[in-house]
Amino acid sequence: MTTRPLHLSIDSPASYTLREEPAGLDPPPKLANSNVSPTGADLMQDHKDTKEALQQLARENARLRGEILATGVILAQLLQSICRTQLSPHAFATRIMKDASDAVQAFKPSGDIEDAAVMRKSALETVQHYEEQIRSVLPI
Repeated sequence: MTTRPLHLSIDSPASYTLREEPAGLDPPPKLANSNVSPTGADLMQDHKDTKEALQQLARENARLRGEILATGVILAQLLQSICRTQLSPHAFATRIMKDASDAVQAFKPSGDIEDAAVMRKSALETVQHYEEQIRSVLPI
């Protein structure tokens, strides 16, 4: 009696199909650094590990976004307070934002950063946003 290997297809985290492989097909791929073909349990564990890693990254991203928001709010309030104390608050705000914009334009990331243009564009948009926030509370 000849037995054929079984093949496990994972359609989704909760759905899988177990079928007999037809004769003459290549065996399933080996796991990295292993002489054993992946089993359903191995594939499900990889899926679980990946899902957990993605959830962890999402939590970390949310935490960092919260820190960025708080930092931005504090910075805007500090700049607004400083501008209000100046003899010419609008001119002072213009100078601060021009200096910030020039610094962003001159920024050269260390190493090989593929997304430098995106980072620079985002930084310039943020400077513009801060300028709008500061000017919104200054006397006319």
